[in-house]
Amino acid sequence: MAATASSGDCADVRNSGTSRFARVLLLSNPNARQVRKRAPLLDALQRAGKVETLWTGAPEALRGILARAQPCADDLLVLNGGDGTVQTTLTELAGMLPMSRWPRLAVLPGGTTNMTAFDISGRVSYGRAVTKLDEAIDAPVRAFVRRRHLLRVLTPGEPTRYGFAFGAGAVVNGVQYCREEILRRGGSDEWASGLTLLRGSVGIARRDPRFTGNTRARIEFTDATVSGQWLILLASTLDRMIMGIRPYWGDRSGPMHFTWIRSDARNFLGRLPQIVTGGRGLRAEDGYASRDLSCLALELEGQYTIDGEIFPTPSGPLSLAAVGPIDFIVLR
Repeated sequence: MAATASSGDCADVRNSGTSRFARVLLLSNPNARQVRKRAPLLDALQRAGKVETLWTGAPEALRGILARAQPCADDLLVLNGGDGTVQTTLTELAGMLPMSRWPRLAVLPGGTTNMTAFDISGRVSYGRAVTKLDEAIDAPVRAFVRRRHLLRVLTPGEPTRYGFAFGAGAVVNGVQYCREEILRRGGSDEWASGLTLLRGSVGIARRDPRFTGNTRARIEFTDATVSGQWLILLASTLDRMIMGIRPYWGDRSGPMHFTWIRSDARNFLGRLPQIVTGGRGLRAEDGYASRDLSCLALELEGQYTIDGEIFPTPSGPLSLAAVGPIDFIVLR
């Protein structure tokens, strides 16, 4: 049964239709600043025995933690951390279980950046999300779910990785700037992302080498191939990204959005409002292009990022594909 639309609900939100969860596993990253700060908000759930807390501070320890917990399709796995925690957990789950046997998932916005949590549940406070989690545990048939495809990234000689957003070119530069200049000084969440977007856009317009992307890549679609120097390469299966932006304007013929902008694209700063709101009026002949599709391949000369985690230049062609979808409990 589809959910009745209301404030914060969208057409892709539907009733969960599930019985009570066998277990509720709370996977918390104690190194996430917001997790430590907001830990008291979870005390009531823990005292009541409603959740079984799994602590993971190092990515390399996560697989062992999940293996011991043995999550199954009847469980709810709650990810209490930021985008990096979500990306790492999805990657480890995929290495352990076929997606048909995954537990239901929920994401608390407990990290420094929470793009995934906010796309699934909307711009919700941590306290509100905890309250909705408590309600979903008590009455899961009254909860709502949102379906999202995962972005699978195959890299030669590297483990298969899963996440929601892939970027190269100026996207990598923006992530590095955010870490070194914004987050280090105490910024967090969408404020830091918004400031990075603004500062990076001005830097691109001024040809500041800290922000400009000039990444060479060959992009292979199923029906065409394009090569060149690119300012931005961006792929995502999310409906919205940082600050609620939607920097893609395909025809919705596939679950993966892909946007590529040439290094010599005209008037980037002046066209930024169009870029982040769906590309109305942007033209490929001016250097701005976007498609919705299921898969593509990249021969990339440069670093890339998945959900804010930076990876080195690949040794061979990258393969990007939308897989799933999987269900997330909406905590709003």
